Order: sequence, then structure tokens, then C-alpha cells
Amino acid sequence: MRINLKLLRWMPRILIGISILFISVFALDALDASLGLGAQALALLIHLIPSLILIFVLVLAWRWELLGGIAFAVIGLAFSPILFWFNYQNNHSVWISFLVVLLIPFPIMVSGALFMWSYFKRKAIRN
Repeated sequence: MRINLKLLRWMPRILIGISILFISVFALDALDASLGLGAQALALLIHLIPSLILIFVLVLAWRWELLGGIAFAVIGLAFSPILFWFNYQNNHSVWISFLVVLLIPFPIMVSGALFMWSYFKRKAIRN
């Protein structure tokens, strides 16, 4: 199977960008009209910390694909059981908790795998 190198290079970047935007939408829960502007800004910033971490790793991965790919894979793998357990405690449904894991950390893990695949594919072509 032959894959286009440009496509392989951009797939993880696009996927993680979409994932970061998706996760960032949940930060809007922090906005509350009863709070002042400063309190709302602080709450929004706190809720955006996961997105900011992912953006930092994306910047890292943009330059060093292998390191970024490993970081995304580790983040996704580490976050999966935590997110599953947290959701299971709230809704007592294995299927809903599994769906949440598929929607949030799974694309992060896939992005990590794609970054690593891109790195090794480009390295193989150079040699």
C-alpha cells in the first residue's frame, strides 16, 4: 500500500486540530452570566488548560514528529482509563463511557500514531 507523503504529513495535524477544537468547546461550560467578567475569564482559562497542553504538544510535534507522536500517544493512553472511569461513575453505562473515550482520547492516540508513522516513513525514504 502506497500512501501520499503530504497526506500522511498533514493528516495528524488536521486530526489533532479538530480534536483540540472539539475539546475546547467544552470550556464554554465555564461561562456563567452570574459571574463577573474577570471570574468568567479565569474560569474559561482554567477549562482551556487541556486544549493549551495539546496545542503545546502540537507545536512540539510540528518540529519533532516522533517526540510529538509519542507524547500524543501517551496522553491519549493515560487519559482513556481516567475518562472512562469518571464517566462510568456519573452515568453507570459502559457503552456511553466507551463512546466518550472514542470521541476524546482515541483521536489523540490516532494522531500520535500518525505522527510516528509519518516520521518513520519520511526517515525510510531519506535513507
